[in-house]
Amino acid sequence: MKVIVFDTETTTLPRGMIKGTTHVDGRPFIGKGEIIQLTALVCNEELQIEQAISFYCKPSEPITDEAFAIHRISNEAIESLSGGKTFEEYIFNDYKDIFLRIGNVYVGHNVSFDIKLVNATLTAFNYPAINFGTPTTTLEGLREDRNYSLCTMRTTRAIKGFYKSPKLSEAVQLVGVADKIDLLYNKVYKQLGLSKSTYHNADYDTFCTWVVLNQLRSQL
Repeated sequence: MKVIVFDTETTTLPRGMIKGTTHVDGRPFIGKGEIIQLTALVCNEELQIEQAISFYCKPSEPITDEAFAIHRISNEAIESLSGGKTFEEYIFNDYKDIFLRIGNVYVGHNVSFDIKLVNATLTAFNYPAINFGTPTTTLEGLREDRNYSLCTMRTTRAIKGFYKSPKLSEAVQLVGVADKIDLLYNKVYKQLGLSKSTYHNADYDTFCTWVVLNQLRSQL
């Protein structure tokens, strides 16, 4: 079984859905938010990183001001960073052996939002949705012939008894690594092929989620 820790950046935020019917370059403008960046750390069952995936992709809809204020990825930047390549091209051409297989545990912070936007982006362009499987709060006793999804936001709150669903930075603090997370990231990001970044970039957020997962591992 593989554990895939991932994060995305999107054209909009959960409360910032936009409307429209314009077509861009022959692709329908879905007006519900699309993926513009995805990072994933493919791990074995011991959570050792076996592969890092990181890419930007071209959306059919503009990035909202609300989303830009968070991740600072502009419409102009995404044109350059994506090279015109779309999300569905990456998933179904480059990484289908990873994302379309059975026996994955998908881990994210507020993972339900990422799942929703990943599959909204794919199905809007007549591609099948990724099977993110059944929600789980444990990594023990999982079946190899099924997929699962685990949310570090929910598990951190439950395990640490936090009064609300913690932001990723709060989760990092709750598991006791806030003072060294930058040092940890700076040691490995080049080796993993990631960018020098901070919170609200999928590269950094995925690494932080992986660290949180490791810190919680004995209690999952």
